[in-house]
Amino acid sequence: MQSYQHKPEAYFTNARKDILPLLPGKATTALEIGCGNGATLRMLQQSGRIEKAIGIELHEIMAKEAARHLDEVLTGEAAKQITRVDNGQIDLMLCLDVLEHMADPWAFLAQAAPKLKKGGLLIASIPNMRTAVVISKLLFQGKFDYHNGGGIMDRTHLRYFTRRSALALMNQKPFEVERIMPSPNAAGSKSQLANIFTLGLMRAFFTEQYLIRSVKVE
Repeated sequence: MQSYQHKPEAYFTNARKDILPLLPGKATTALEIGCGNGATLRMLQQSGRIEKAIGIELHEIMAKEAARHLDEVLTGEAAKQITRVDNGQIDLMLCLDVLEHMADPWAFLAQAAPKLKKGGLLIASIPNMRTAVVISKLLFQGKFDYHNGGGIMDRTHLRYFTRRSALALMNQKPFEVERIMPSPNAAGSKSQLANIFTLGLMRAFFTEQYLIRSVKVE
């Protein structure tokens, strides 16, 4: 918990517009794991994409802020707090840049699955370890250095994924992956320019994270 205290405010307050193409037309009840100050759920409520918004947030200050806007906020570790959510209550579950922070994200998704209705959607954003920056530093400099403030090598990451392992995580029963999208590179970023320069053929090495939508089929 202490390591999260030093993160910039934007880490908790960013409304994730990049997930909009993966959303259903409308959901009755949405649950976001690691909701920060509730910016994403609030955006979805205000746009009419969801009716009821529930958040789980570890950081107490951000949880209090989220509680001002959302219908319900549970404060504490996700694995403990999700037990307070009724089974079969959720239509849409968001895990945006959160699964890589868990010691056992596979066990967490198995624990979370009963909370979703059959046919409910799980949407996650998962950082891609297989990037040119990480590979080149490891290969040519022997560096695997952590840092604060977000990104692939964030100090609070406990698990690392490539496209294949992220799909395997999101495809475990009772979930099936419906769609995967490379996260858009920021306009003018080195990743975007490198992707353009290589005509998109090396995009897997310049994709910073994957957005994945799974459906609960059982």
